[in-house]
Amino acid sequence: MATITHGSAGRTDVSSHTKTIQEKTAKYKKLVIVKNEDFFATGSSNDNPSAFIIDVPGNSVITPLAGEQVRASELTGSFAQGTPIELGVQRISGSGTIHVLYKY
Repeated sequence: MATITHGSAGRTDVSSHTKTIQEKTAKYKKLVIVKNEDFFATGSSNDNPSAFIIDVPGNSVITPLAGEQVRASELTGSFAQGTPIELGVQRISGSGTIHVLYKY
C-alpha cells in the first residue's frame, strides 16, 4: 500500500504510489482499431497482439501467428458480438473493422 507524506514545504510525496486498481485488474493494456487497411504485427509498436474483436467483418482476412488464414466473416458466427478472440495475430487485411488487443 502506498504511503503519502506531506513535506514541510506543503508538497505531497507520491513516489511510493503503486499501479492503479484498473491497471492491476485490466486484462488488456492497449487497443488498436484496424479499419480498411493492412495491419502487420512486426514493429515495436505492434508487438504481441494477443486477441482481437471483430466489429465489422467486411472482407477482412486474419492471419494468426501460426496456422491458416481465416476470413473474419467465418468467425462471427462462432463468437458472441464483442467477444475477444484470444488468438495471436500476425496480419489483418481487408475492408472490415477489427479491434486488436494487447495484454499487459
